[in-house]
Amino acid sequence: MDWEYPHLYSTCLLSYVSELKSYSMTQASLANNAMEKFAEAYRVNPSVRAEIDAWDESTPLLRRFREAVRLKCDSPELRHSEQYPMERFRKLSGSLTIVGLSPMNDNHVFEEVAANAEIDAIEYYFHQEDEAAKAAKRLEGKNVTFLDVRDLWDELEVR
Repeated sequence: MDWEYPHLYSTCLLSYVSELKSYSMTQASLANNAMEKFAEAYRVNPSVRAEIDAWDESTPLLRRFREAVRLKCDSPELRHSEQYPMERFRKLSGSLTIVGLSPMNDNHVFEEVAANAEIDAIEYYFHQEDEAAKAAKRLEGKNVTFLDVRDLWDELEVR
Protein backbone atom coordinates (compact mmCIF):
# COMPACT_ATOMS: atom_id res chain seq x y z
CA MET A 1 0.00 0.00 0.00
CA ASP A 2 1.34 3.41 -0.94
CA TRP A 3 0.43 5.69 1.98
CA GLU A 4 0.63 8.74 -0.29
CA TYR A 5 -2.34 7.31 -2.19
CA PRO A 6 -4.34 5.19 0.31
CA HIS A 7 -7.56 5.90 -1.56
CA LEU A 8 -6.24 3.93 -4.55
CA TYR A 9 -5.65 0.67 -2.65
CA SER A 10 -7.97 -2.15 -3.62
CA THR A 11 -8.29 -5.90 -3.19
CA CYS A 12 -10.66 -6.25 -6.14
CA LEU A 13 -8.26 -8.57 -7.96
CA LEU A 14 -7.70 -10.80 -4.95
CA SER A 15 -10.96 -10.83 -3.06
CA TYR A 16 -14.39 -10.27 -4.51
CA VAL A 17 -16.85 -11.19 -1.74
CA SER A 18 -17.79 -8.29 0.54
CA GLU A 19 -17.98 -10.44 3.66
CA LEU A 20 -14.50 -11.84 2.99
CA LYS A 21 -13.14 -8.35 2.39
CA SER A 22 -14.77 -7.05 5.56
CA TYR A 23 -13.37 -9.97 7.55
CA SER A 24 -9.83 -9.48 6.25
CA MET A 25 -10.03 -5.71 6.75
CA THR A 26 -10.73 -6.01 10.48
CA GLN A 27 -8.55 -8.93 11.56
CA ALA A 28 -5.30 -7.05 12.26
CA SER A 29 -7.09 -4.35 14.23
CA LEU A 30 -9.01 -6.90 16.29
CA ALA A 31 -5.82 -8.87 16.97
CA ASN A 32 -3.98 -5.71 18.04
CA ASN A 33 -6.79 -4.70 20.39
CA ALA A 34 -6.95 -8.17 21.91
CA MET A 35 -3.20 -8.38 22.45
CA GLU A 36 -3.16 -4.96 24.09
CA LYS A 37 -5.90 -6.07 26.49
CA PHE A 38 -4.17 -9.36 27.29
CA ALA A 39 -0.82 -7.63 27.85
CA GLU A 40 -2.39 -4.97 30.07
CA ALA A 41 -4.21 -7.58 32.14
CA TYR A 42 -1.00 -9.63 32.41
CA ARG A 43 0.92 -6.55 33.62
CA VAL A 44 -1.60 -5.28 36.21
CA ASN A 45 -3.63 -8.28 37.38
CA PRO A 46 -1.69 -10.92 39.35
CA SER A 47 -4.43 -13.54 38.96
CA VAL A 48 -4.45 -13.13 35.16
CA ARG A 49 -0.65 -13.34 35.15
CA ALA A 50 -0.75 -16.55 37.24
CA GLU A 51 -3.38 -18.09 34.99
CA ILE A 52 -1.47 -17.31 31.77
CA ASP A 53 1.80 -18.49 33.32
CA ALA A 54 0.09 -21.79 34.24
CA TRP A 55 -1.08 -22.56 30.70
CA ASP A 56 -0.11 -26.05 29.56
CA GLU A 57 3.39 -25.95 28.08
CA SER A 58 2.70 -29.04 25.96
CA THR A 59 -0.09 -27.30 24.04
CA PRO A 60 1.66 -25.37 21.23
CA LEU A 61 -1.13 -22.83 20.78
CA LEU A 62 -1.20 -21.91 24.47
CA ARG A 63 2.59 -21.84 24.70
CA ARG A 64 2.87 -19.51 21.70
CA PHE A 65 0.07 -17.27 22.91
CA ARG A 66 1.69 -16.95 26.34
CA GLU A 67 4.95 -16.04 24.60
CA ALA A 68 3.10 -13.47 22.51
CA VAL A 69 1.52 -11.87 25.59
CA ARG A 70 4.88 -11.67 27.34
CA LEU A 71 6.52 -10.27 24.22
CA LYS A 72 3.79 -7.62 23.93
CA CYS A 73 4.42 -6.66 27.58
CA ASP A 74 8.15 -6.30 26.91
CA SER A 75 7.68 -4.48 23.59
CA PRO A 76 4.30 -2.68 23.57
CA GLU A 77 5.07 -1.06 20.23
CA LEU A 78 4.77 -4.43 18.44
CA ARG A 79 1.60 -4.64 16.38
CA HIS A 80 0.17 -6.63 13.52
CA SER A 81 0.44 -4.57 10.37
CA GLU A 82 -2.95 -3.07 9.54
CA GLN A 83 -3.21 -3.14 5.78
CA TYR A 84 -6.60 -1.44 5.92
CA PRO A 85 -6.82 1.70 8.06
CA MET A 86 -10.32 0.84 9.32
CA GLU A 87 -10.10 2.92 12.50
CA ARG A 88 -9.17 5.99 10.46
CA PHE A 89 -11.92 5.20 7.96
CA ARG A 90 -14.51 4.93 10.74
CA LYS A 91 -13.50 8.36 12.05
CA LEU A 92 -14.23 10.14 8.76
CA SER A 93 -16.56 13.08 9.06
CA GLY A 94 -18.07 15.74 6.85
CA SER A 95 -18.43 15.09 3.15
CA LEU A 96 -17.25 12.07 1.18
CA THR A 97 -16.80 11.57 -2.55
CA ILE A 98 -17.00 7.99 -3.84
CA VAL A 99 -15.51 7.21 -7.25
CA GLY A 100 -14.83 3.73 -8.58
CA LEU A 101 -16.73 1.67 -6.04
CA SER A 102 -19.61 -0.57 -6.94
CA PRO A 103 -22.54 -1.25 -4.60
CA MET A 104 -22.58 -4.73 -6.17
CA ASN A 105 -19.20 -5.90 -4.86
CA ASP A 106 -18.00 -3.21 -2.46
CA ASN A 107 -20.88 -3.61 -0.03
CA HIS A 108 -18.45 -3.74 2.90
CA VAL A 109 -17.42 -0.14 2.17
CA PHE A 110 -21.00 1.03 1.71
CA GLU A 111 -21.94 -0.57 5.05
CA GLU A 112 -19.15 1.32 6.81
CA VAL A 113 -20.20 4.61 5.19
CA ALA A 114 -23.87 4.02 6.00
CA ALA A 115 -23.00 3.28 9.64
CA ASN A 116 -20.91 6.44 10.07
CA ALA A 117 -23.20 9.15 11.46
CA GLU A 118 -20.42 11.74 11.10
CA ILE A 119 -20.54 11.61 7.29
CA ASP A 120 -23.21 14.16 6.41
CA ALA A 121 -22.90 14.48 2.63
CA ILE A 122 -21.88 12.02 -0.07
CA GLU A 123 -21.17 12.47 -3.76
CA TYR A 124 -21.43 9.09 -5.49
CA TYR A 125 -20.14 8.77 -9.04
CA PHE A 126 -21.85 5.92 -10.87
CA HIS A 127 -21.29 4.42 -14.31
CA GLN A 128 -24.69 2.81 -14.80
CA GLU A 129 -28.08 3.89 -13.50
CA ASP A 130 -28.61 0.59 -11.67
CA GLU A 131 -25.46 1.31 -9.62
CA ALA A 132 -27.00 4.58 -8.48
CA ALA A 133 -30.24 2.83 -7.49
CA LYS A 134 -28.37 0.16 -5.51
CA ALA A 135 -26.12 2.75 -3.86
CA ALA A 136 -29.22 4.72 -2.85
CA LYS A 137 -30.56 1.62 -1.07
CA ARG A 138 -27.22 0.94 0.62
CA LEU A 139 -26.90 4.58 1.75
CA GLU A 140 -30.53 5.08 2.70
CA GLY A 141 -30.96 7.97 5.12
CA LYS A 142 -27.79 9.71 3.93
CA ASN A 143 -27.64 12.94 1.96
CA VAL A 144 -26.36 11.56 -1.37
CA THR A 145 -25.81 13.35 -4.66
CA PHE A 146 -25.57 11.00 -7.64
CA LEU A 147 -23.25 11.98 -10.48
CA ASP A 148 -22.34 10.26 -13.74
CA VAL A 149 -18.67 9.31 -13.69
CA ARG A 150 -18.39 9.99 -17.44
CA ASP A 151 -18.95 13.67 -16.68
CA LEU A 152 -16.04 13.52 -14.26
CA TRP A 153 -13.90 11.79 -16.87
CA ASP A 154 -14.76 14.51 -19.37
CA GLU A 155 -13.92 17.20 -16.83
CA LEU A 156 -10.59 15.54 -16.08
CA GLU A 157 -10.01 14.72 -19.76
CA VAL A 158 -9.17 11.09 -19.02
CA ARG A 159 -11.20 9.17 -21.56
